[in-house]
Amino acid sequence: MDPLTISNISVSYNKQTVIPDLSLSLPRPGIVGLVGPNGAGKSTLIRAITGVTPISRGKIYLGSVDLLKLSALDRARRIAVVPQHAPMPDNFKVQEIVMLGRTPYLPIWQNETANDHAVVTRALKQTNVYSLKERFVGDLSGGELQRVVIARALAQEPDVLLLDEPTAHLDLKHQASILRLINSLTTVNNMTVLLTMHDINQAAKCADTVALISHGIIQAYGSPTDVYTSERLSKVYDTQVEVITHTDRELPFVTIYDNLQ
Repeated sequence: MDPLTISNISVSYNKQTVIPDLSLSLPRPGIVGLVGPNGAGKSTLIRAITGVTPISRGKIYLGSVDLLKLSALDRARRIAVVPQHAPMPDNFKVQEIVMLGRTPYLPIWQNETANDHAVVTRALKQTNVYSLKERFVGDLSGGELQRVVIARALAQEPDVLLLDEPTAHLDLKHQASILRLINSLTTVNNMTVLLTMHDINQAAKCADTVALISHGIIQAYGSPTDVYTSERLSKVYDTQVEVITHTDRELPFVTIYDNLQ
């Protein structure tokens, strides 16, 4: 099973270096949570992996394949993205939106095949939105819409799924639902999953491995228990935090230590 390997990449905007030198190896299958403060480089890394933001140095491989040397269509057959903001036309039906995930496989001016429809049906069922397939996107709740966006990504049949803040703007019930869905899809679809999260306690619960990033540099990489230390997180987030162990799950739990009174 081919891992995603990011080797010594550097990314700059307007002559300012955002990611100076970053290396990371992501297992397949497996979930890696990318956590860090605002402006740390989380979204930039996702855009670099997809080729949307060019890198000035380094390589990104899926197995032995240099992803950044592939055409945009070939890359879209291997990597799918669930962006933080995914505006969609209200007058499209759910099934039509998910079918857009088959675009990398469709020859110009040709209709969808029976296989395309089968892949879309499977994605709709895996994300529990099959019953909504004839609904218009504008009529969906936030949680339903996020499932549709994930279904569209699954329709690409990717090896790698990148999610940028997948639970942002969702209430607690729908946050838990989306994270359970991501966890179940990882093994079933044999994918590498990288998700950025602001909530580092959620990341500890849903990710197999955590990468802590600050100033475009991976500060620590490993299990949540190994990565989350009071000293390290206090330094990275520039605020005093305390890390305790959750008694039931034996997972680290991070809380602000400062006296807020």
